Amino acid sequence: MENLWWLAALISGMLVGVIIYLNQIFKMPSSLLMSYRGILTALLLLPFCCLFPLPQNPWFWILSSLQGLIVAYCDKKSFVCARVYGGEIVAALRPFAVAFVLVFWWFVSPSQFIEMLDKPIHSILIVLCIVGVMYSLFVNRTGTVSKNAFKDLLPALILYSVIDVNNKYANTIGLDAGLASSVYWYCFMSSLFAGLPNITKFLMHRDWKLIFVPKYMFGGLMMSGSIIILNAIKNPAMVYAPNPAYISAIMAAYPVWIIAWNCIYYRFKNAEKYHHCNFKAVTILLVSIISLILLQ
Repeated sequence: MENLWWLAALISGMLVGVIIYLNQIFKMPSSLLMSYRGILTALLLLPFCCLFPLPQNPWFWILSSLQGLIVAYCDKKSFVCARVYGGEIVAALRPFAVAFVLVFWWFVSPSQFIEMLDKPIHSILIVLCIVGVMYSLFVNRTGTVSKNAFKDLLPALILYSVIDVNNKYANTIGLDAGLASSVYWYCFMSSLFAGLPNITKFLMHRDWKLIFVPKYMFGGLMMSGSIIILNAIKNPAMVYAPNPAYISAIMAAYPVWIIAWNCIYYRFKNAEKYHHCNFKAVTILLVSIISLILLQ
């Protein structure tokens, strides 16, 4: 994993695409979707808790719990925007958080920024790769990004940078119990605290019987399974990557997967609502991601 974190990031990007795409298919209330994403994920993980030692650093538990609350807000915001503006628009805007992650990690780990200053050409190329990823995804969007869409998603974009930096930091300080335990307990705590506010809100304002609608239950299981697999793959990559922005940039290929799945889905439904990728944008995206990997 130490040398293959980039491969884990690519796979994680596909899983993120699946998670975003689920809401387009099942169109369940966002609070219910986030309840499944949190509480159901924690319940699926709970039977295995005795297999993983507890990390001893108290900051691990604080940051993991805080992560869940931030995720609850950001993911719900993304799901709502995906339902209103479309998944491709949200996917096109979200990669702009990569720039925030890159800079934010330099503040958390100044030593890496100093190391990059010692290699100016190498560092400039890395920054250009990240800019290339963001540019290509924005150009490849399949709809008009309105001022309202950007305004609605901006708070979440900023907080997504906090999520990625916190992910790397929390999983790193939890390594005293081993990598597997750090990843397990991080996933459990962040999922639990992501689900609690949403299940509370859902039960207060919605009919609780909706939880047991077969279509929603199936979508919830797919969501929870994807979240567990995503954490198992992404979090170790976060630990080993020099900067969490590199993981975020490589994972940012997920809008391409969403567009590809849309093409397959709408063709299968014999509908005309499908579109092709912008060849120029996809080329820039692939060149940027491959170059970023080779520069490590």
